[in-house]
Amino acid sequence: MSGVRIVQGSDTSNDQETVLANSAVIDFQDPVYLDASGFLNQITTSSRVEGFYEEQRKTVTSDNQTVALAKGQWDGNLYDVVVEMTADQAATQADVGLYFNVAIASNVITANLPCNATTGQFQLIDFDPDRDGTTTKVRAKVAFPEQLAFKINS
Repeated sequence: MSGVRIVQGSDTSNDQETVLANSAVIDFQDPVYLDASGFLNQITTSSRVEGFYEEQRKTVTSDNQTVALAKGQWDGNLYDVVVEMTADQAATQADVGLYFNVAIASNVITANLPCNATTGQFQLIDFDPDRDGTTTKVRAKVAFPEQLAFKINS
């Protein structure tokens, strides 16, 4: 035995419990990230994705980080996860394989198209998944998880 043991893979969960950021409002299956102070929050329009929220909708107070200390459960296993969301405009075949960031309005997360060839939080892998002509419904994978956002010093 090499001393290495696989403890997380595509078929296992990586459940975490972290104190929520002040005034956080997070819904079940929302993409989440850890802010610069280490508190859990719904992703922003530019943050990298750390995982997905696992509890029902939770709203916390403006002093949660120091007083209430309410925690939220999330899963950091992003591999092989496909999400479905509504886009702000119709997707086309030319968008498949490209990247997009999200838009957030009234705590609702949508795909902010058109796609980009080089950067984005998610990679669009399909549109109109029900094959009913709804080209504003898209499927995507996390493009650049926070876990890979490190820099190697040379």
